[in-house]
Amino acid sequence: MSVLTLQEYAEQWAREPFEYLDGERLEHAALPLGLEHLNKKLFVLLANHIKLRALGEIWMHKPFVLTDASEQIVSARLPHLLFVRTGRARLHESGLLLAAPDLVLEIIAQTSDIPVMYKKVNWYLKQGVQRVWLLDPNMQTLSIYRSDSKEITALGTRHSFSDAAFLPGFQFAMTEVFG
Repeated sequence: MSVLTLQEYAEQWAREPFEYLDGERLEHAALPLGLEHLNKKLFVLLANHIKLRALGEIWMHKPFVLTDASEQIVSARLPHLLFVRTGRARLHESGLLLAAPDLVLEIIAQTSDIPVMYKKVNWYLKQGVQRVWLLDPNMQTLSIYRSDSKEITALGTRHSFSDAAFLPGFQFAMTEVFG
């Protein structure tokens, strides 16, 4: 088990992106090109809405880092997409986000990733992420997990997404993602 300072993580991450959890470095595999387009579609849908309404900031492949009082890294995660509401984004001079985001998106790249992704979903929710979206390209579904409920919403290609309480006015047909 190794200990990293915020500065050490920032320097190492700039050379090669990785996650950090429980004192262990976790290699971060990039999305296959065949799946990156799904991330971009959701990013564009969200970014247009967020920018138009000045709701906050949205990033693709940006790590968020949780530290202790002495700036030792407790954990660092690198979701495929993340959103932080206006006024909540605290950035380190290196550009690292220093707080749990309000929303993260993870994309299941291969079936063997499913157990890992479910663990990540639970971890995100425990760290204060309000919404976790888990996109399964193989099943063409989007599962939405909420910090304030044990209920999971699963949407397929015949559904539309809307979450008025979290993102007022934001909606899209799942065919916009998978079509």
